Formats: sequence, C-alpha cells, structure tokens
Amino acid sequence: MSSTGRPGILIVAPTADITFVAQDVAILSRHYQVDVLARHDHPSLRQLLPAVAERLRTGRYALVYLWFAEPYDSPWIVLLARLFRVKCAIAAGGYDVTALPALGYGALADRRGRWKVMAALQGASAVFPTSDVLADEVRRLGRNRNVRVIYLGVDCARFAPGPRRERLVVTVGTVGATTWRLKGLDVFARCSRLVPDARFVVVGPIESETVAADLRALGGDNLELVGRVSAAEMAGWLGRATVYAQLSARESFGLALAEAMAAGCVPVVTAAGFMPHLVGGTGLLVEYGDAEAAARAIRSAFDRETGPDARERVCRLYSVERRTEALLDGVGRLVGRIAS
Repeated sequence: MSSTGRPGILIVAPTADITFVAQDVAILSRHYQVDVLARHDHPSLRQLLPAVAERLRTGRYALVYLWFAEPYDSPWIVLLARLFRVKCAIAAGGYDVTALPALGYGALADRRGRWKVMAALQGASAVFPTSDVLADEVRRLGRNRNVRVIYLGVDCARFAPGPRRERLVVTVGTVGATTWRLKGLDVFARCSRLVPDARFVVVGPIESETVAADLRALGGDNLELVGRVSAAEMAGWLGRATVYAQLSARESFGLALAEAMAAGCVPVVTAAGFMPHLVGGTGLLVEYGDAEAAARAIRSAFDRETGPDARERVCRLYSVERRTEALLDGVGRLVGRIAS
C-alpha cells in the first residue's frame, strides 16, 4: 500500500511517452498510485531487474503491470513479482507474440525468445491482449486461463473530422530499416505513382535517411515524408485526409488506423491481423504487397462515403472510455479493490 492509502501499481514499459502507455497511466492514476519504470532508462537486465526489485521491496505495490512480454526481461520480472507476492499483469501488444522472420520482426521468431515469452505469459496473474487476434495467440502460447481482451482506446474528441477534406491519402509508420516493409511503406510509395492526382503523405519518425531516399525513389512527386509530428499535428493530418491506408504485413490492433477512422477517413487496409475486424464494412481490404490492388482501392475510396460510418464504429467499439472501463475492471479484479 502506498503512502496515499491507495494501492500502488508499477508500470514497466519501453517509455512513458508512448501514446497507449501514457493513456493507461492517466486511467489508472484516477484510482491507484502509479509509477512508471522505463525500460529505455535501464537498457540491460543488470540495471532493470535491481530497479524492479528495489521498488517491490518497499511494499508499496499491489500490481506490476508490464507493457509487452519482452523476452529478454519479462520472465524475470514476472518471477520477481511472485517472489515479492505481488500480482503481475501483462498487456500483450503485438511484437511480443508475433513471428515474421522474413521481415525480421517478432519476439517469437527466435526459439529462445519464444520460450521466454511463453514462460512470462504462463506465470502472469493475468494477460490483457489488445485484440481478439492477439488473445488467440496468447492462449496458444501461454496456457493462461486469465486472458481478457482490452482494446486500445481512441480519443474521439481529439481525432475528429476537420472542416475540409482534401484529396489526400495518409499512412503512419516509422521510416526505418526494420519497419518500412513491415508497415507497407514501399507499397504506399508505389501507390503514389499509380494515383498521381492525389497527395500521399507518410507521417512518422525518419530513422534512416537511406530508407527515406529509397521511398522517395519508389514514389512520385506527390509523395511526402513529413517525419515525426505532435499529437495535434497528427490529428490535423487525419482530419484533412479523405483516405487512410494501412498496408502493413500485420497490425495486432492498429491504433493509427483507428485514430484515422475516428477522424472520418475511409480506410484501405491489408487483410492481415486485426485490421479487417477493426474496419468492419467501412473500408476496403487488399492483399499485402499488391500495390496495383491498393491503388485501385484508394481510387475507389475517394468515391465512397463511409467516413462517418468508420468514425461511428471506432467511437462505439474502441473509444478511450471503453478502455477505461475494461482496464479498471480488469485491474480491480486483480488488486481486490479500487480506491476512491
């Protein structure tokens, strides 16, 4: 119990700056004393595990809440929580229960990583995957009976249609050596050449100038890489776009896609991961890697009027309010009570 009289929660995450981590901190802080331990500040096990143990030794925490079952640290953190008799929940987000070796992506692509992830999932008090697709994978891996889907939440007040739509297609993804094909940015770039009368914009950090140059070479003069933007700028781009394209090899949930739908974009997505479930009947599906099919779908999407339906679907099923309710209930069942 913390000094405030409220149960304490220790969140272990890559960093507190990630949108969904910051959102969970805000949600849980309404009822609990929340501290965040950032993996990025403790880049080795020799730094991270003592930092976790030091905090658990204080007796302030009723729950360790892990964002991602990272193979290099999660089984040891779950074990520490059990040694200190503290409950442990894992929010499974995608990379941790995925294997796409051809794209160099996924913790399960390595046999040792797979066993470590399985150990963490099996040892956790609960697992909260962010989609039904992930939940199926977690159940196959972890044999944990306490698996509950808690969808990511979209702030539908922030992500809303703007006053004017443009002939603009947006995608979101990091321009990096290990992500550009995973996110289908190469396909998106080729689409810009096939739909020259529309503006194509990639929003996301540019980690590799070499990859950025390759994308510009693949695309037409109508392709722009705008780099990292603020949350307000992101909402502005999505509020102006008519079409949002997520041409990834996999999206375990697809938060940027959901935000775009909330902003009223017509979605064009690959039939992979959770995206078909997220989009429902409000958008168009294509096969991963097929630029010509994606370009045809994008041209068709400009003539569709399903943007309001896309927004309604997200705000009804995947809002931050829905996540708040589900997360507080899931955590409350583990901790035993929710302080007022």
